[in-house]
Amino acid sequence: MRLFIAARLSDDAKKEILKAEDAIRDQGVQGNFTEAANLHLTLAFIGEYPNPAKVLAAMRKVPFRPFEISLSKIGCFGDLWWCGLDCPLPLFGYVNALRMALVNSGIPVDTKKFKAHVTLLRRADREFDIPEIVEKAATTVKEIYLMRSDRAPSGRIVYTPVGSVQASEKQLSKYAAMLEKADSGDAPD
Repeated sequence: MRLFIAARLSDDAKKEILKAEDAIRDQGVQGNFTEAANLHLTLAFIGEYPNPAKVLAAMRKVPFRPFEISLSKIGCFGDLWWCGLDCPLPLFGYVNALRMALVNSGIPVDTKKFKAHVTLLRRADREFDIPEIVEKAATTVKEIYLMRSDRAPSGRIVYTPVGSVQASEKQLSKYAAMLEKADSGDAPD
């Protein structure tokens, strides 16, 4: 099964993103727009992997505190259009620790640099005026999800939660402690 780890967005954030998608559609643009149910922030992409229980076990090794993300601006990576997110700096450390826990558990994970964004549109058929995100809607993330990606018979992509990990006030795990040591210039044990 095709897996990834993600934070889900608030309804307010989804509404603002859908307004931006509508503003793009109103210009006659066609492409693969992300449906409301599929809007999310990917923290780690795993891809095809048969053991979701092992992934959840690795996720539980890296606790996180609740954090807030908010919409910022629209941009693109090639033909992929996204809405950027303003996020707290500790989120980047959490993502690194999470990916390290996956690798140390023998789980393959995409190693591309983490860029906080939500995908709006893939393969736009023309150029368009970039809409502004007027309302910088926020999401307080208190739960991280392991998601499965499937293609429905209609061709539509469907994301389904397989499991989740709740935020806790316990901030440090051995992975986060290692990252803190690396950031301070001390070599990890």
